Order: sequence, then structure tokens, then C-alpha cells
Amino acid sequence: MATPAEPGTGAETPDPTSEGTTPPEGTPPPESGKDDKGTKSGETNWQAEAEKWKAQARKHEDRSKNTTTELQRQSALLAQLAEKAGIKLDDGKPDPEKLTQQLTATQGKARQSAVELAVYRAASKHNADPDALLDSRGFLRQVDDLDPDADDFAAKVGDAIKAAVESNTKLRSAPTPPARSGSEMSGRGEGHRKPTNLTDAVAARMRGN
Repeated sequence: MATPAEPGTGAETPDPTSEGTTPPEGTPPPESGKDDKGTKSGETNWQAEAEKWKAQARKHEDRSKNTTTELQRQSALLAQLAEKAGIKLDDGKPDPEKLTQQLTATQGKARQSAVELAVYRAASKHNADPDALLDSRGFLRQVDDLDPDADDFAAKVGDAIKAAVESNTKLRSAPTPPARSGSEMSGRGEGHRKPTNLTDAVAARMRGN
């Protein structure tokens, strides 16, 4: 839109805000379609991508270092456990999987020995046959979850024996026959004892033995 001509001039003054106004010479054209980093829309910011992948690489590197440290710590711990369990390591380098199997087997044997000892100690108190108890799968299931290191382990084994004997009379021990006297064991009474000297022989003769 033009401004009316000033009096006496006869010419209109152009409106600077009107469309189609040509910008002054030397003014750079406006840039469009770029983000705040100067990258055109739709184009990949390779520098940002590189930084992202570097960060990921550092993260995985740190994780790998932590894993290596943890494996070394576990190997040292396994070596200590092997030494305490009396397991010999090949070349001093523990194989975690093999060592774990050996430790499990050793612990299983130690536990079995502890259970057997506790059963033999407590069986007589409940008139039970220890061998029959240890051959009974039902009884072994009852003591399978017991901890030999617990303070009440022996008491719980005794309770399990008592319950097993009450539910299965075949687990009872055979009654012990009364002890025989000396005369019964020899098959002769006191009067038939063989004399050991002349005096005893004469006395036995006089008694009619």
C-alpha cells in the first residue's frame, strides 16, 4: 500500500511493510529447514550419532570390566572353598563348574554321614532299627530337609524316628533276648564245674559229682 504523496511533490512514498518489497542489496537470504545445530531437516547428525555410539561402547566396556572382576572374585572364593573341602585343583586354576560339582558331592557325603550318625545314636531310645530306618525311603524323606548344622538337628532326627516307628512297626528293633547265666552258656550247672585242683576233686567226689 502506498502512502499519499506529500503536497507539492506529486510522488507517492512506498510502504516498507508492503509485499514485494525488495530487501537491500547484500542481505543474505533467510535459511529455512535447519535445526538449532545447523543440520537440515531430514539429514542425519553424524556427530551426534558418533557420540551416542561412543557412550554405548564405554558402557559395555565398563560392564565387561565389572564382569571380569566378578569372575576373578568368584574364582578366588571357589579356590578357598576347595582348599577347605580338601579338593585338589588342577594347576591351581579352578574350573567353576567342575569345582561346584565336587563341592556339591562333598557336601552331600558329609550330610549323609551326619544323618547316619544321628540315626544310630537316637535309634535305641525309640526301640528302632537304624539300618531299617536308613533303608526306608519314607523316613529319609522326613529328614531330607533337616540341617545337620542346626542346634536342634539331633532332636528333630529323634522326633522323625519316633514318628516312623509308630507308623511302621517293621522299623522297630528286634527284642533283645535276656542274657543267659554262666551255667546256661556252658551247658552245665554249678555242681558240674570241672575241679581245678585236688581239693576240689575230692570235694566233688564226696558230693557224688
